Amino acid sequence: MRQLYMEAQTSGSPEKIMEVIAKEEELYLNLMFQYYDQCVLFFCRSDGSSIQKQLDLLMEEKARQTVAFLSRRKKEVDFDGIEFILSEQFHYYRKILEKGYSKEKALSCTKTVETFMKAGWKELFHRIL
Repeated sequence: MRQLYMEAQTSGSPEKIMEVIAKEEELYLNLMFQYYDQCVLFFCRSDGSSIQKQLDLLMEEKARQTVAFLSRRKKEVDFDGIEFILSEQFHYYRKILEKGYSKEKALSCTKTVETFMKAGWKELFHRIL
């Protein structure tokens, strides 16, 4: 994924970046269903545990990576704002698990959310890139 992001970032095209994000989300969804029980424990049953702290650290690291990626264009990027967006995106994976959706239903839900989020990410990328 890193190589795909680097290629997209070099292109400077928000559309290319969005393509890579879609591939990454597809990867997450496939992993979620491949390791379904573990993901339920990690995302849905870890509140208040040391595992929840690992999830929080994972989100912070993803936000750091995203800000570093976007900051290569020498523009100021708000870390907290990016962290909020990413945390909301990961929240819908938790919702899919909590509701016990099939992979097909999960795909349908993520496509709807992607459509919504894509508009915001594209606007943000146009502003930053």
